[in-house]
This record gives sequence, C-alpha cells and structure tokens, in this order.
Amino acid sequence: DALHHHYPTLTDVWPLTPLQAGLLFHHELTSQALDTYVVQLVLDIDGPLDPDRLRDAADTLLGHHPNLRAAFGHTPDGTPIQIITPATLPWNHHDLSDERDGTVAHDIVTTDRTTAFDLTAPPLLRLTLITHGPTHHQIALTHHHILLDGWSTPLLLHELLQLYEHHADPGAVPRPLPYRRYLEWLTQQSLEESRAAWADVLDGLEGPTILLPSARGRVPSTFPDEYRVSLSREHTDGLRTVARTHDLTLHTIL
Repeated sequence: DALHHHYPTLTDVWPLTPLQAGLLFHHELTSQALDTYVVQLVLDIDGPLDPDRLRDAADTLLGHHPNLRAAFGHTPDGTPIQIITPATLPWNHHDLSDERDGTVAHDIVTTDRTTAFDLTAPPLLRLTLITHGPTHHQIALTHHHILLDGWSTPLLLHELLQLYEHHADPGAVPRPLPYRRYLEWLTQQSLEESRAAWADVLDGLEGPTILLPSARGRVPSTFPDEYRVSLSREHTDGLRTVARTHDLTLHTIL
C-alpha cells in the first residue's frame, strides 16, 4: 500500500542485482549534492539532425525497456527494491547557433554532468541536445550507473540511433529479452556457493586491494579529474580486441 501511495502507476517491483544494491548503498552514504556515479556520454554529430525526431526516438526507447524506468528504494524491512513505473524522458534542447566560443555549451554539459539524480524519481537518465549550427550538434546522454553499465550503454545508443533512423518505429529494434527474467534467474542462485567461490578467489589477501591510501572518514568533495588522450583507430581496435578476448569492457581495459 505504501508503494502504491508513492507510485500510484507502478507496474512491477523487482529485486536488485548485487552490483545495483552496492551502488544504492554508496549513493545513500554520500552527499546528495555530489554523486560520482553519474555518467555522461557526449556525442558530436556532423550533419543535419531533427530534434523532434530524436526526442520521439528516445521516448520510444524508454517505453521499450521497463528497466530504464526504475526507481530505487527499500521495503519496510530494509530490502532494496526497484519500482517500475511509466516515465517520460527529461529532455532539453539548446539552440546555440549564434554562440562562437563554446563557453555556454561547455557550461550546459558540465551542469548536466554534475546534477545528481534522485534515485526515487525515475527515469535516471536524461538527454540534452545542443545545436551549434545546421550541421553541427552535440547529444549529451547522462545517466546513473545503477541503471546502465559499460555493456549496456553501447546497446542503448545503437537502439536510439536505429529508432531515430526509422522515425521511432518500435519494430526497428529487436524485442528485448525481459530484464526481469535475468533477475528471476539470479534469485535462484545459491548465495552460499557464491560466497564460497569468492572466498576461494580472495584467499590469501590480508586486506583490501586499495589503489590509493586510505581516506577513512572522508567522502569525495569534487568530481574526479579528467585527462584526455587521443588514440589512433588501430590502437583503439586493438584494445577492443583485447577486451573482447578476455570478456572485459573497454572501460575496464583503460
């Protein structure tokens, strides 16, 4: 009853994966003004782009995947859950055709990147389109990591572009396997066996495998620094091959 009170149009309630539960725990520990698990992907588009068509494609994508419309919270006994509800994609379009130095566009993207999500208010992704001219655009896709990871983001982007190309026709993208089916499978796995497997893997370690000195009692006060490095197409293809060979994402390799 309490869930229906807060989410009167909810359609389903799911458990969380272990990684999602960890991300929810981290989110609740840190300052709501700074969430380092807010992820942003910015695409530069050369060529004409129809804003209304892009927005329709994004809305169709959101309707296509219930897990993209999840809110996150807890049951009265503290069990983490995700609540699936109808949701409309937050959308902003800025026409900066008259801007010359790029300062305004940079500020828009930075503000989008540093604005935290309320995990109880879906969807936990938003789309910003910046028009620099008839044939130059930027698309900023910003989301919370609890919703998408390095495997799923490229799939989402591919579907978004497919839907744009086919004027938001749902038949243009494959019907997805229900994410709920994976969660059902996950709940049937033995927690004891999982713990035993990890205990075996980590056997012999005397402490946390930290990369940096301990920051006990401190929480991040700024976003991580960003360093830009350009790689050739050949190096990039080589890194992708290494990642796929070892069942890793390119982000993990980097």
